Amino acid sequence: MTTSRMNIVREPIRKKRVSFNSQVKVIKLPRSSRNVWYQRDDFISFYKEGMSTIKALKFPQNVSTLDPSEYCLRGLEKKISKSYEQQRRKYQSDTTQMILHAHALQRQTGKIEPEKIKTLSMMFSRRSRERALEIAEIDAKASLSIVYNAKFQC
Repeated sequence: MTTSRMNIVREPIRKKRVSFNSQVKVIKLPRSSRNVWYQRDDFISFYKEGMSTIKALKFPQNVSTLDPSEYCLRGLEKKISKSYEQQRRKYQSDTTQMILHAHALQRQTGKIEPEKIKTLSMMFSRRSRERALEIAEIDAKASLSIVYNAKFQC
C-alpha cells in the first residue's frame, strides 16, 4: 500500500499548559531582570576562565592546592585528566554490566525481583548520587543569591 492510500489518524492537538508544584515558592522577577540570564559576554568569560584553569593545572602541582575562589574545576574533568574520564567510563560500564548480569541471573532462575535490581543499582550509584546532590545544593545557593541580588537591584 502506498502512503497516498493509507489513512493516517492524527491525535487531536492538546493545549499546552504549565503548572507549578504548590509546595514550590515561585518568585516573579521584574521585567528589568534580564541581567539574571547569561549573555554572550558571560559565555566568553566562562571559556577564558576554563582555559586559565587548564593552564594553571599544567604546572606540576596537586589539584587540591588550587585556590577554589580563583579556579573552578567543574566541567573540566575531561580536559584535566584523560585517566579520570577513562576511570569514569569504566566504572559506568562495569555498573551497567553488573546490572545486566543480575537481570540475566534472575531470568535464568525464573525469580524476577525488581527490588534487588534497584538495590544493586542504588548501591553502585550512591557516590554519584551524593556528589550530584552536593552540586545541586551549591547551584541552588548560587541561584538564590542571583535572584536575591536581581530583586533588590531593580
